[in-house]
Amino acid sequence: MTHLAAQLCSAPAAMLALVNPHRQYLKSLSGIDQPDRDRLLPLCVHAAQTKQSLLVEDTLQHDWFSQHSMVTSAPHIRFFAAIPLLGMNGDLIGNLCIIDHQPRTLCNWQIDTLQILARQSMLLLEHNRQQNNLRLLAAHQANIKEQERQRIARDLHDELGQNLLALKMDLTMLLAPSDSKVQKRLNDAINNLNGVVRGLRNIINDLRPPVLELGLSAAVEWQLRQFERNSQLHCILDAGDPAHYNTLTAIQVATLFRILQEALNNIRCHAQAHTVRLRLKRTEQGVEMLISDDGIGFSIEALTKFQSYGLIGIRERLRSSHGKLVIETAPGQGTTLLVTMPIAESDEKLLTER
Repeated sequence: MTHLAAQLCSAPAAMLALVNPHRQYLKSLSGIDQPDRDRLLPLCVHAAQTKQSLLVEDTLQHDWFSQHSMVTSAPHIRFFAAIPLLGMNGDLIGNLCIIDHQPRTLCNWQIDTLQILARQSMLLLEHNRQQNNLRLLAAHQANIKEQERQRIARDLHDELGQNLLALKMDLTMLLAPSDSKVQKRLNDAINNLNGVVRGLRNIINDLRPPVLELGLSAAVEWQLRQFERNSQLHCILDAGDPAHYNTLTAIQVATLFRILQEALNNIRCHAQAHTVRLRLKRTEQGVEMLISDDGIGFSIEALTKFQSYGLIGIRERLRSSHGKLVIETAPGQGTTLLVTMPIAESDEKLLTER
């Protein structure tokens, strides 16, 4: 937007500055060296004193601008224009500024067009803010969901699981020598109870596998072996040293684990694969998780044409955790998902950083 504004005015430089009572910073620069950021900001702050457009045709003739170091010394700014960015409620958010090294004036159509660009900039900023809020909300909801899974699993294990175990022990004690019909009924009841206990254990594992408490490496290996047993696909794991992933937060471990579950589910439902490979790797930037299969693959064009909610979910989980997803695939050539996750963020920062 700043590049377009500079072209519109045939000016060498433009910038987009956001100014509010709590923070002032330059959002975008075009044609201006980075070291000048701190010196430019006071110009924008001064322009933000009013909600009106500010046009200084010759800064040397202006009481305030003529004293500024960027006017009296390099880069010798001689023209400065600031178009206000107004929020939905009329508050001043910042300015779209034009800079030139020569005194000049702007035509009416240039001023009108700059005002249109300023409004479009404001709409884009508002859109980005709303998108960021949605991502923060998604991250918060995912965290709450994971905590609720953990609570339900713990309650099922501690309350219902213990009661079922006690009931099984009571029934077993009743199997002392007695009428054969009674013994048969008790054996049937114990077998049914064993089935309930197995079902309960599966529910607990689906909600929040206890192996997650042992770290990423153990959780990934457990999930891959479960998948291998249920799908009959050959799975190859290269997890490296488990200690490499100790710096991941609980949220990050859960995020990578849920992403793996979604990826394996996609493979089982769509890939028609025979072999699945999973590699965990520690890098300078964080952790990489590579999931590949030798299935039928798909075209990227088809992925963009049709809604793939599994991959959308993976991308959103990673976006809220500052991670990235790269997909490599082609029809008949299998699919590879490369997931990268930074390791320097704390749980709190992941949920609150804007």
